[in-house]
Amino acid sequence: MTEGSALAAIDIGSNSILLETARIERGRLRPQLHRKETIRLGGALDAQGLLQTEAMERGWDCLQRYAELIAHIPPQHRKVVATQTLREATNRQVFLDRTAAILQCPVEVITGEREAQLIYQGVDLF
Repeated sequence: MTEGSALAAIDIGSNSILLETARIERGRLRPQLHRKETIRLGGALDAQGLLQTEAMERGWDCLQRYAELIAHIPPQHRKVVATQTLREATNRQVFLDRTAAILQCPVEVITGEREAQLIYQGVDLF
């Protein structure tokens, strides 16, 4: 990354979807924007592991708002991860495909171990 580059990170969790943007200034990340919307995807899995359509729609609506906020950030400077609920959802690909189209970048469903590593790294910053 070069000086002045803008970056965006989106975390699609079981309860909420988080957006963080930053810019590289003097070799350091400088936070620019923080958004959190409670979507409750995790409570929308049925007994067969299907993510309910209403929950997916709530998620996509949120992600559309986020897409507008990060439109100025090149797709290659965006990182989108999904956690527990989308690891479990048997119809996750429907959600992931539309999400990737909305955000114009891939979505990575991370393992529980990777999720724990990222949490640790974030806490270690403080």
